[in-house]
Amino acid sequence: MILIVILIIVLFGTVPFGFGHEPEEPECVAVSATTGESSDGCGAAPASDSWQLVRIGEVEGVIVTEADAALFVGAEAYWTPTLADVQGADAALTWEEGSLEHRRQYAGFIEAGGPKILINGFCDDHGIDWRQTPVLVLDGGDCSFTAVYAVDTDSLERFDFNGEA
Repeated sequence: MILIVILIIVLFGTVPFGFGHEPEEPECVAVSATTGESSDGCGAAPASDSWQLVRIGEVEGVIVTEADAALFVGAEAYWTPTLADVQGADAALTWEEGSLEHRRQYAGFIEAGGPKILINGFCDDHGIDWRQTPVLVLDGGDCSFTAVYAVDTDSLERFDFNGEA
């Protein structure tokens, strides 16, 4: 291990370890899973400009297209949920501890032959245009959650807050 570190220092200097320079771009807590470069300093370009903006009660969200759903979850196939589908998913969301008034991204996928919706919820977009770019937050506490809704059974299969470091 020490030999590898020495080799990296010889080849690249101390920059890979954060020494010898100040970062020029802001650190992003939210990590975008898209490809390409963006102008926001987070290193990713929007995946699509065709996601459908929805409002369910007081909560804003977007329906992710089938073409972009793989940016959120690995699956055997993908589909684009309808407004009725995401309304059903939202109705299944409950948390006894408090509010779930997070912004949401809804991505449709097929698992074990059945249609599912991944719900990506977050209260802070960290400067990323969440209406057209996936927002994946690490260590977001109760400010960030993911849930999987099974359309066929009208039930949540999984609900997780992201936790804290």
